[in-house]
Formats: sequence, C-alpha cells, structure tokens
Amino acid sequence: MRKTVIRKSLKIILPLLLAAFLFRMAFKDQDLDQVWVALKAANYNWVFLSLAFSLLSHVVRAIRWKMLIEPSGYNLSVLNSFYAVMAGYLANLALPRMGEVSRCGMLNRKTKIPVNVLIGTVIVERAIDVICLLGLTLGVFLLNYEMVDSIVATLDLPKKKIPHLDFYWILGILGVVSFFLYGTFKFLLRFYKAKRFWVKLKSFFEGVFGGVKSIRKMKNPYLFVFYTVLMWFLYFLVFYVCCFAVEATSKITPFDGLLGMIMGSYGIAAPVQGGVGAFHALVALTFSMLPNQTISYNEGLVFATIIHGVQMVMIIVFGAIGTFLLLVKSKNKYGIFKQTKSENSI
Repeated sequence: MRKTVIRKSLKIILPLLLAAFLFRMAFKDQDLDQVWVALKAANYNWVFLSLAFSLLSHVVRAIRWKMLIEPSGYNLSVLNSFYAVMAGYLANLALPRMGEVSRCGMLNRKTKIPVNVLIGTVIVERAIDVICLLGLTLGVFLLNYEMVDSIVATLDLPKKKIPHLDFYWILGILGVVSFFLYGTFKFLLRFYKAKRFWVKLKSFFEGVFGGVKSIRKMKNPYLFVFYTVLMWFLYFLVFYVCCFAVEATSKITPFDGLLGMIMGSYGIAAPVQGGVGAFHALVALTFSMLPNQTISYNEGLVFATIIHGVQMVMIIVFGAIGTFLLLVKSKNKYGIFKQTKSENSI
C-alpha cells in the first residue's frame, strides 16, 4: 500500500519538478518587474478573441472524435464528446499524458462505450495530430528555408541570455527518458503478474484495433479531413490573434506566427503539466531569433505568459465543468443528466 502511494506520488511530483525547473530556466536572468508591467499593458481584447477561437477549436476536436467513434457502432453526442475532451485537458494538468486515458474512462462511465474502443480512436486522433504537426514543420522548412537558416545562425544569442541552457536541457531530457523507461517497465511488470493476462491483453488490443480501423469505415472521410484542417487553422488563429495583444509582437507576419505556433506545440507536448516552462522558452526563443523582427527574449516571454496563462484558466474552468457533468450519475431525481438511447450501442 505504501509503495503504491509513493509510486503514484512520484508520477505527479517528478513532472512537477521538471516543469518548475523548465519554468525557472525560461525566466532565468529576466527582469520580472518589466514582465509584469508589460503584462498589465497588454490589450486583452485580442486575448479574449483568441480564447473564443480556442474554445471553437476544442468543439471541432470533439466533433472529429465523435466521427471516429461512430463507425464502431456508438453514437456519441457532441456535448459529451466536448466534456470528455476538456476533462482530458484538465487531467493533463495533474499528470502528463493522463488525459487521453482519463477522458476515455469518464466517457465510458457516462455513455458505457467500451474503454478499449475509445482508446483506439484516441490513438488514431493523436497519430493524425502528430502527422499534421510534422507536416507543418516540414512545410515551414521547405517554404522558407532561408529564414529558418537565419534563425539557426542566431542560436548564439539565446545562449548568451540563458547561460548553460544546452546542458540543463540535455540533463532534463535524459531525466524524462529515464522516467519514461522506468514507468514503462513497471507498467508491463504489473500487467504481467495479473490474472488471465493474455486474455485481457487480447481483448484490449482487439478493441484498440477496432478503434483504429474505424477511420476506414467513416461515412464521410472528407468531412473528417475538413474538420482536421479547420482545427489546425483555429490553432493558428489562437496563436496569431493573441500576438496583437502585446506591442512587441503585434507586427509579426502570419508566417512568423505559424512558426511560433509550431514551436509552442512542441512545448505543449513536453512531458510536463501543461507544457509549463517548455512552451514559454520555445516561444520566447523563436520570437527572439526571427531575422525580420526586433523582439527581445523578455518580450517573447510576456507574450508566452499571456497566451499560456489564459489557456490554462480556460482549461481549468471548462475542464472542471466537463468532469462534473461526466461523473455525475446518469440518472438523478431531476432527470437533468439522464442518458439518451442515442449514446448506447446501435
């Protein structure tokens, strides 16, 4: 019992320590008073518009996930799909990568759709997102190689502003990889000792593969592609529109905004709660190295702090609402949250 508590505590504490470390490195040697003044001077009308686009992007993601689930024989409502997506984002703030599993578990409790089927569709969803992000990254390099080459040539500038960054980043990456390998080993060991291990494993992967195959049975794959493109375009608008909130970043080009969004996406994907620190550092470094701009690292941090902060607040609010609505009993004395037949197996 004690070992279990310690293990679960470490799963939360270690990413938190890494997030604190990255956040500390991102803001190392920066004038925090200047950052605070710039935060107060920002135009938050643009921030609210950015939030509206962000909320819409989550709705589109919910619709897209619903489309992936339907070929498996289940008709999920857009609302419950949205609640699960936001609840998953909230869970990621507690423990990185827990959101994908937790949203499947909560949705199963609400709609009775098998967890392994849901996980299969989430695997497809995440795989498509990775392909899109890598495609955008490659596109940036191919469309404007000279600009990227200029950014690489200015890498000495950030090193002067954040001494020993390379060493600490390498140390952090090694720590993350070691933690991941240790967790994977413990996970496999625990399931190996479980009763009827192979039966459970076969049943699990049958459901997962069924979810993966769902994309081949989709009624309207072109609509799915449209929603995918729309979602990533909204992600771009979330980032680019917010740039106008800060004077220093208000004059960047759409291409610069796209590059910043891509690097920020890699920061969010870091194995820390909400990409804290990694997002701030990557966005600030990218903006400070743009050859056609005069944005300082400190000014880039101001922008990164604003957009990341308001996104986290939105996730906490809507994630808490989604979690509550998914975990309440399907039937209560008022019948408000009563499950409909459309969300049962067809």
